Amino acid sequence: DVDVVVGRSRWQQDIIRRARPIDVAGMTIPVVDVTGLILLKLYAGGSQDAWDVEQLLGSTDRAAAVTTVDALIHELPHGAQTLWQRLRAST
Repeated sequence: DVDVVVGRSRWQQDIIRRARPIDVAGMTIPVVDVTGLILLKLYAGGSQDAWDVEQLLGSTDRAAAVTTVDALIHELPHGAQTLWQRLRAST
């Protein structure tokens, strides 16, 4: 499965700009980094997205990811910020 993101907000455009080109099935496509994916999942805000964020935090350098998300979360809507605070406190 592939998600296509059309960044309308500055923070979304920044995530897309930071995406690295990856070869997938002979095609080069931009893929967001872990922190970008966490921010997009927080923005989506569903229960599956929250679970995905928990899994991502458990599979990467958690301290680095938390530091980066903390620095950028103010750019996201209030609901995403609230979800981040809940997830950050529970893990």
